[in-house]
Amino acid sequence: MLRYLAALVIALFSTVSQAHPGHDHSHWSSNLTHLALALSVAGIASVGVFIYRRKKQLKTGE
Repeated sequence: MLRYLAALVIALFSTVSQAHPGHDHSHWSSNLTHLALALSVAGIASVGVFIYRRKKQLKTGE
């Protein structure tokens, strides 16, 4: 569990995953780009929750 928590912290606070300073929010593709980022983060979180629940379900034998 600690390994997964460490991976999450590294992924969230990595300088590589942060946007470069001064990106243009008025560009025509800005909204689409931010939506794509939000959807990908939500997708990864959903997969994580699914895997956690599945492992828990298999462990209890339900």
